[in-house]
Amino acid sequence: EEARPAVGAQAIGLTIAGSVIELLVPTGDGVIRRHLDRFGPGIRSTVMGVRDIGQAQYYFAERGLTLALGDRPESLAIAAEDNMGIILEFAA
Repeated sequence: EEARPAVGAQAIGLTIAGSVIELLVPTGDGVIRRHLDRFGPGIRSTVMGVRDIGQAQYYFAERGLTLALGDRPESLAIAAEDNMGIILEFAA
């Protein structure tokens, strides 16, 4: 479990079949609460593990895409509007 104050949520990670599934529950007003109010429950984003977050950022910058801050500390994301409505996050 981990607090995610930047998005107004509490995270709970579950290891299932060798992968970590993370559930977020809103703790007040914030991006997670607004997403749930608009779309209801479901998959909001996918997080990919990378060896080097700086290298991932450079990779996308070389292709003209600026990554935004992700939901978790030290993560970056392709914004939904830049990725056909899907948030794709990268974390080391």
